[in-house]
Amino acid sequence: MKKINRNLKAVLFDMDGVLIDSETVYMDILYSNLVQKYGFLNREDLYPIVGMDNESTHLFLYQVTREPLDNTAFDLYMEAVYRDMHVDDYKDILNPGVMETLEFLKKKKFKMALASSSKMYLIEKVLEQCGIASFFDYVISGEQFAESKPNPEIYLTAMREIGCTPDECIVVEDSSYGIEAGLSAGTYVIAKKDERFNIDQSKADHQIDAIDEIIELLID
Repeated sequence: MKKINRNLKAVLFDMDGVLIDSETVYMDILYSNLVQKYGFLNREDLYPIVGMDNESTHLFLYQVTREPLDNTAFDLYMEAVYRDMHVDDYKDILNPGVMETLEFLKKKKFKMALASSSKMYLIEKVLEQCGIASFFDYVISGEQFAESKPNPEIYLTAMREIGCTPDECIVVEDSSYGIEAGLSAGTYVIAKKDERFNIDQSKADHQIDAIDEIIELLID
């Protein structure tokens, strides 16, 4: 197993599934809506969307629902479903250990960035409701790029903006797309385990059960 560089300067976080336990909430809402119209769907059919950007997710949903592409009626239907995919207060699903980890990193003067495939308005809402916006030196959304994860550009951009090289950073992810993006960017990648969606995390350099295990890794 590759070792963490002891001269680390920054930690780059994904959001959904890492900072907040949102993946299962969104999955439940999406499946409960779609199965009413597409009774042949199984919940597991939707698992590949975990970590996908919005455009890729929409294209994937055309495939699994067997709808023809550019179906205006389907687009309108999905817009209504997406409006239902929200959390009243994201602080309620903040993952255990996140606040303690961010406080530790700030105290140790690590730079921190958030690089999420979610839309910026949602990222800002999560950061505000969870009270963690002030910890991050830089925040970036996948919607700012022609291609989001697994394309590494989102992480390369974040590293450039905070003034760090790949070997000075670690990336914390959960999805296979995010793990691939981090590795392609040349960083050490830590995967937060999630066994609910059959995610392949085998390529990550290290796996953790809880976010605050990062503290132990950086102290050792």
